[in-house]
Amino acid sequence: MSWLEQRYVKIVRWIVTTSLGCGCEGDTNSVRFVGTSNYSLLHSNLEKHKSLALALWNNALSLEHYDIFCSFLQYYRIIESQFEKGKQNCKANWIKSGLKELESSNYSITQDCRINIAMEYLKKETNDIGDYLYRNGRCSIVHASLDKLVANPNDPSDIKKISMAIILMKALAKKYIKEIGRAHV
Repeated sequence: MSWLEQRYVKIVRWIVTTSLGCGCEGDTNSVRFVGTSNYSLLHSNLEKHKSLALALWNNALSLEHYDIFCSFLQYYRIIESQFEKGKQNCKANWIKSGLKELESSNYSITQDCRINIAMEYLKKETNDIGDYLYRNGRCSIVHASLDKLVANPNDPSDIKKISMAIILMKALAKKYIKEIGRAHV
């Protein structure tokens, strides 16, 4: 449902009824959902890996306006979770080819003009945006130590970098979900 609505879904409660109810309450970025045990809109009837990708999408959307660092990780996990352990090269290659496609004028014009802005900003930071998303995005958020690169949620320059990186991670996650048939659009 979050995929179809492009908003996150928050399950409020389950009730026994013959009808399904959903609607916006308060936060216009979310859909509050009250339904029956027949909750096919919540993708429980999908294969486990497809359901996981959509659950991570929902979680990333719910965090995006509150914690871009955690939201970035959830978008990254959508791609990361679909590759077997030890297949980092496959994941890295998919991300690099995905970035090339996002950079193409046809994609960025039709999908989101912010992609071009993010690409240009990150090109000033690095020659390899895919590696940057991994090291300066995923790893700098997850792994903290004094002698390593750490993303600081109180540092305006880190916030700016992750704000640009999340645009690309979200677009990559969306592309990935569409490409491998994780959801019907």
